[in-house]
Amino acid sequence: TCAVTPCMTRLVAGPSHYCAIANDGVVRCWGNPSALGDFAASTPSGDPGATPVVLTGISGVVDIAASALRTCVAYEDGNVDCFGRDLPKPTRVPGVVGAKKLAIGEERSCAITAGDVLVCWGDSAALGEGTGRVELGADGVTDIAIGSTAAFAIDASGALFSWGADAMGLGRDTPLEVDPTPGRVETIPPTFQVAVSDRHACAM
Repeated sequence: TCAVTPCMTRLVAGPSHYCAIANDGVVRCWGNPSALGDFAASTPSGDPGATPVVLTGISGVVDIAASALRTCVAYEDGNVDCFGRDLPKPTRVPGVVGAKKLAIGEERSCAITAGDVLVCWGDSAALGEGTGRVELGADGVTDIAIGSTAAFAIDASGALFSWGADAMGLGRDTPLEVDPTPGRVETIPPTFQVAVSDRHACAM
């Protein structure tokens, strides 16, 4: 419960930078300047990235996600912007509307959109290519996590699904090559949250 404004309501971490959303919808980030695009130029004197920087002009943010060299934000209107090393300024992600929750990787990213539909974009030999809807089944998607070689999603029933090229890390029987189709992780009981790193995944 916030006693003052602003107070931080959500925190995300990439491998080397961090961002927090305040209850007024303003975002502050710090850490590796390469992941902050032109926003890093407004860092106060001292070591770049050592002090949180307000992302000027970005407001009404409902979710934020971070990868090693990129940051993406979802707005109240459902649009998504990304920025970072290769995108100095916030750049709109085409083909993604109604976004309310994000998970991003260096090559491929996903958003849970209105109606709990999962939409992914980017090109990855491990996780799929192009922009479009990813089907898990009849139930809507409630959570998503992406690593460099594996992705995980949870549907409304609590079922955990995985796909990608990490045969040992997907938590289910899978071919040794890339398995681009989400499959149920049968050994995991109903779950409501999932997190993934480049070496392992955890579900709660």
